[in-house]
Amino acid sequence: MVVTLFGCRKEVFVPSGGLEGWTTMTHSNSASPNYGVVFDQNKVHRIDIVLTTEEYETMQADLADLIGSTGGGGGPGGGGPGGGGPPSDLDETPVYVAADFYYNGIQ
Repeated sequence: MVVTLFGCRKEVFVPSGGLEGWTTMTHSNSASPNYGVVFDQNKVHRIDIVLTTEEYETMQADLADLIGSTGGGGGPGGGGPGGGGPPSDLDETPVYVAADFYYNGIQ
């Protein structure tokens, strides 16, 4: 009897014709992390998270439904008096929407 075991790690391949700037080095789980680029102490990196107006409105309406018109719980961390943050005891999961993510102009 021959038993073959496969690791749990899934290899991710960059499809040819992907987005501009995509390489195996930037979009593969087999690439070593380049912390020197991401955590460069001499540069502030730009990160843009882009939603459509409809996606933003969907999120805002869902938040209003979850916390009610009073604005929810307390300050940072929520849950207490004083307004400012979502309550910490929500039973429902907020809606998720797709977004475009850009790092230094690269999608």
